[in-house]
Amino acid sequence: MPLTRDQQRASHAYERVARLGNPEENVFKDYKVLVNSLGPNIIRGGLMSAIAFLQRDKSSDARDRFSVDLAEGLAGFQLPTDLNELADGIRTMELDDYMLVTRETLKLAQWFKRALQAHSR
Repeated sequence: MPLTRDQQRASHAYERVARLGNPEENVFKDYKVLVNSLGPNIIRGGLMSAIAFLQRDKSSDARDRFSVDLAEGLAGFQLPTDLNELADGIRTMELDDYMLVTRETLKLAQWFKRALQAHSR
């Protein structure tokens, strides 16, 4: 039986958050900051602005993990997992695709947030 798109988003987010391990470790805490800021950053400044926010932290293991997790969660769009290539891919999208990826990213970000909340308890 096929999963709905929402079930796929939830499964992806919960699986990736479970891989982070202990909620008391720095990687988990840094990942949580990135996840919690993604949705508001998209709403405030758009998807490219939110991606630029991710790019600003050059040496973060959490950032690298989250960018891969995010790109792989947007599987239907065939986006690269490298953050710089992901930014280039989004920046050069046609308007319709950009709007779809923006909406999909917001929905995926919400599932990452829920997964983090569930894993932190």
